[in-house]
Amino acid sequence: MSMLWALRPRYRRAMATPKKKPTKPTATLARSLRENAAAAHAAKLTRLRTEGTAAIERVRDLRARIEDDFLEIGQELATLNDPQVIEAMGYDDFAAVCTDALGMSVAKARQLIAVTTRLAPQLARSLGQDRAVALLSLVDATPEEDTPAEVWKATLTLPDGAKLDVDKATTAAIREAATMIRRHHAAKKPGRGRGLTVSPEEQAAATKIEKSIGRDQQLAGSTVTLKAGSKARGARVVIAVDLRLAGRMAKAVAKAVA
Repeated sequence: MSMLWALRPRYRRAMATPKKKPTKPTATLARSLRENAAAAHAAKLTRLRTEGTAAIERVRDLRARIEDDFLEIGQELATLNDPQVIEAMGYDDFAAVCTDALGMSVAKARQLIAVTTRLAPQLARSLGQDRAVALLSLVDATPEEDTPAEVWKATLTLPDGAKLDVDKATTAAIREAATMIRRHHAAKKPGRGRGLTVSPEEQAAATKIEKSIGRDQQLAGSTVTLKAGSKARGARVVIAVDLRLAGRMAKAVAKAVA
């Protein structure tokens, strides 16, 4: 009797424990799929964020040696120009990455990306950063579908009749030729026959401003656009520059028109 009485509480506790209902296989599978998808998305964001952070650090390191490493900087900037990387890092757009993370104008960044992606590395290194950017500006200005390597070895006839041996010309002369060609073709576009003109004197003044800006390395990437105007008001010059450099730009323009 005493042994049966001693076993009785254990039996009662075992009988009082409710049995778990078996989980439905479909619910388990759905939950597992959701968890896997969330984990994969989180892993992707982590990978992209890591890539972007590494690219920013690499650009910062290379900017100290920008004249030697502009191609490598362009490659890292191309990585940062990926919309998925930008989103994963929490930036609104590529311009925000450039200004907030790198302290670089988006125009300058796009120039470096273009040099990296459009020029053969050997040609780009032989030209150097400024000369490579000037060459691409000339390539984009000419109406022909020539490659940068072809334009580099070409002798161009400019709108004023002058000849330009591109590979022998100065960087400033290449930039001026690109500007001249762009303006020449813009003047020939339809829809400009409303009494709007650009005089040779106005073209010369805009070129002088552009030269003054080009002598300041901090203003690299700024653009000068000459727009035709009526005879009464004259042409207008539009200068695109980073806001933080507006004061520096004003001094460069003032020096040119003084």
